[in-house]
Amino acid sequence: DNILLPREEPSEDVAKLLAAVKGRSKVKKIASGQESELGECQIQIVEAPEVVSEQNNGNSNESSAIMRVTVEGKSIVFTGDATEDEEMAAASAAISADVLKVSHHGSKTSSEPVFLNAVKPKLAVVSVGADNRFGHPAPETLEKLHQIGSKVLRTDQLGNIKVVFDGSKCAWYSYRYQAKYF
Repeated sequence: DNILLPREEPSEDVAKLLAAVKGRSKVKKIASGQESELGECQIQIVEAPEVVSEQNNGNSNESSAIMRVTVEGKSIVFTGDATEDEEMAAASAAISADVLKVSHHGSKTSSEPVFLNAVKPKLAVVSVGADNRFGHPAPETLEKLHQIGSKVLRTDQLGNIKVVFDGSKCAWYSYRYQAKYF
């Protein structure tokens, strides 16, 4: 029902999505510091890029918002492809969380120590393709996550990862595509 977007010119893919959901979904432009509720979830826009365009920025893929979603006292920080600058700006906010979706597929320019110490996640999820040409996740990023005591889950090793808050605990499950069943 709701699509939250940074204040930027939509990419071709986003424009197609918006056309497909026109009239069925509310599109909301977000800004740093905004808070809202969605059912039982509280959504905090920790850091969102200002108005940018691909012509000015060169790579709108990296203009991701950093969001903290909380339900029943448990929280997840979503980072998309946030840059070092966005992580550093977010680190000054109250963003501790149980789970972190690691920025930019665990690239070597993600997961600044100041940011990781602000989040202090027990669980870190790296969304990354197997044998990707970029070598993600970077060994130095994995080391930073281990140094703060996070359990690291990688989609290239575990397949899809589902995180569930079950009362006072956080559980996770993985689902791997198995060709012989399809």
